[in-house]
Amino acid sequence: MKHSRTRTGCQTCRIRRIKCDERPGSCEKCASTGRICDGYASVQLPIRKPRNATTSLLHHPGLAASLPGKSSDERWCFTFFQTQTIPMLAGCFDSHLWPVVLQMCPAEPAVCHAVTALSALHQASQQAKSGIYHAFAFKQYGRALATLRARLASTNDPQLRSVALVSCLLFMFFASIQGNLSEALLHLKQGMHILSHRHGQAARQMLLSAQNQPLSMFEASVWKLFAHLEVQSAHFDASGALKLYPTDGQLVEVDSSPCMFHSVNEAKEMLDPLLNNVFRVWTLREETDFLTLAVEQRKIQSEIMRHMAALDNSMNNSNNTKFITSEKDSRCLDIIRLHHLILYINVETILSTSEMVFDHYNPEWRECLRLARRIIDSFRAEFSASSMPILTADLGVLLPLSWITLKCRHPGLRQEALDLMAEWPHCEGFNDSVVLLQISREIIDFEMRQGCLPIPDEARVRSFTLEDGVLLIS
Repeated sequence: MKHSRTRTGCQTCRIRRIKCDERPGSCEKCASTGRICDGYASVQLPIRKPRNATTSLLHHPGLAASLPGKSSDERWCFTFFQTQTIPMLAGCFDSHLWPVVLQMCPAEPAVCHAVTALSALHQASQQAKSGIYHAFAFKQYGRALATLRARLASTNDPQLRSVALVSCLLFMFFASIQGNLSEALLHLKQGMHILSHRHGQAARQMLLSAQNQPLSMFEASVWKLFAHLEVQSAHFDASGALKLYPTDGQLVEVDSSPCMFHSVNEAKEMLDPLLNNVFRVWTLREETDFLTLAVEQRKIQSEIMRHMAALDNSMNNSNNTKFITSEKDSRCLDIIRLHHLILYINVETILSTSEMVFDHYNPEWRECLRLARRIIDSFRAEFSASSMPILTADLGVLLPLSWITLKCRHPGLRQEALDLMAEWPHCEGFNDSVVLLQISREIIDFEMRQGCLPIPDEARVRSFTLEDGVLLIS
């Protein structure tokens, strides 16, 4: 006859899969057999009501059952990560990374504890009483760090590199959800160094070059995700200070776009170097002569046009039937087109010294807002109102909407962008909608205090820095 398993038994009895008598201090079952009682979990999650988990193509029904010695809370968090945290992080663009992460958990304690920690932190965002989830998350995070440190002392361990890379990613997302940007950025830099054996600009150049990508599907997936997150971090310095224009103006070589993309994933991956260069070329404007800047502008414009043409060819080619196969693919396409528009406006205006130039792009701003609305509605259709993503690891709507609130001075369009940002509190990589919304509102209030429309050029904000909660505008 099988005993019902309790939630409060000692760790040793859980591993042995026997019912624990739960004697205070150490259990009698362990003492009577000469075993060491590993004690009881000090933090336990509330008993959960059954719920229908989000269906996921990444679902592996047998994986949670293959975690030896794990508590019911840890198994629950693993299943939640599998069915809800992964779809949230993945956003639109599929990756071969996440199934491998799941498969690593039974054999790699550091990864398993990190997965459990991130899952518990994700669940905390959905709970009215989240304190116990936070406590459980930090306990698991501490175990993950301790286990990884012990693992790093190993030598000649063929799996150590993979474990360290995955742990860096999970720790980075854990810090991002907390809003701890400096720690998240530190994990990003550490992961980039492990991948490229380089630091700073050299690591970025290597990661964003498609020619340097490894052959292993797993490592290529990790490589691409780190490369994208590095692009998303362009507006932050090492301390976590947020700047409209990056401190570092280093551009990277962009591989020529093919005539046609085979998937929306490929189109997105080839967009990353362009995003990097458009973000950073604005920094060069302050230190480069007009002629050199004009040459860079023409070069980047050409690269953007090639990417746009390849995307159009992919859509219009009747033989490319697998390019758009789902609503998710359609959302990905909208995200890429939204960024095309923002990149186009950015590069078109870079030679102008007047903020009034942005007033000529109201039709483009309107199209950006239409696409952003459609993207958000698509997310709402996939996720319920109570489980909208709080963090995505990929492109979304935040940076385009922020650019509209800062550079579009049409009152109606500006307000629509603010409303869309306020509608969905979340993070995209290192960018927090709540922080960006507050910055936008303060800058708009500053400009509107001038008391006249259109806002004169001398009253318009050109740049900003947010450091330690203080907004500096110029």
